[in-house]
Amino acid sequence: MTRLRLFGVAALGAGALALRRERARGAQPDWTQPGGHIRGDRGGLATRVVGTGEPRLVLLHGLFNSGLYWGARYDGLAGDGSLIAPDLLGFGRSPRPTSGYSAAEHADAVAHAMRTNGVGAPLVVGAHSLGALVAIHLADRHPDLVAGIVAFSPPLYPSTERARRCIERADLVVRAFMASDALGERLCALMCRYPRAAAQLVRVARPDLPGPLAADRVQHSWWSYSETMDHVILAADAHRVLARLRIPVHLIAGSEDRALDHQLLMAVADRDDHVELRTIDGTGHDLPLSHPDDCIEALRAMLRLTRAT
Repeated sequence: MTRLRLFGVAALGAGALALRRERARGAQPDWTQPGGHIRGDRGGLATRVVGTGEPRLVLLHGLFNSGLYWGARYDGLAGDGSLIAPDLLGFGRSPRPTSGYSAAEHADAVAHAMRTNGVGAPLVVGAHSLGALVAIHLADRHPDLVAGIVAFSPPLYPSTERARRCIERADLVVRAFMASDALGERLCALMCRYPRAAAQLVRVARPDLPGPLAADRVQHSWWSYSETMDHVILAADAHRVLARLRIPVHLIAGSEDRALDHQLLMAVADRDDHVELRTIDGTGHDLPLSHPDDCIEALRAMLRLTRAT
């Protein structure tokens, strides 16, 4: 193994061990492998579909995850219709082009997946972290598709500088990636070359993650990660886009989530009549994993609300 590879593996291991020291060992979440079948369409997003009939809900995952993030507990939300859980562009089993990861391009890819899977009327979008930003841009660009949004752990920031501070204090591995593009690109290349070893390091860093989710966290490219980070998360413009939506948006945050700007979330909820904020005490960033009952009830409430209106 070359010196560069050794350095990269050592850096990954150091980051994982640092995270393990920083976090207490978490209990395994109530997650089991979800059902459904995966569809793709001429290079479009890989999309897990549960149920049959008219779609009623779309679920969007966060950075480094895939549609599997929404475990079997969420499959029941399909009801008498269907549920759609795509892998976002560049992540999971979806295509990974070498460019094209702006907020608009992510939103348009999701819109295409929705229409391909039969969405003809506005429906509810449930979204976690990065997915919440994609959902906001999706509703702005394709208002015919979105009736309401439930955003778990939404990374809304007033500026790029504030976004960097929040993200870096929350995740030491991402901090290393953000500190040096050259190192980050090399680490991503190593992950692609040795995905099993990389997944094991993720398990060390995140012992609370089920094995399939740990494996999916290395299913991306440098380009999909870095451009999505720069053009969607660090762009820090979603809170302005949110202000011009005219649909109900429920923001749900964990009180101990260090990746969020809690002051901005409160300010947005005070500013916009169509936005509500709920904070769950003593919880962190992965609310859909740690508190599935709360998240499922929030999604059901939005389904009821949008049907009533």
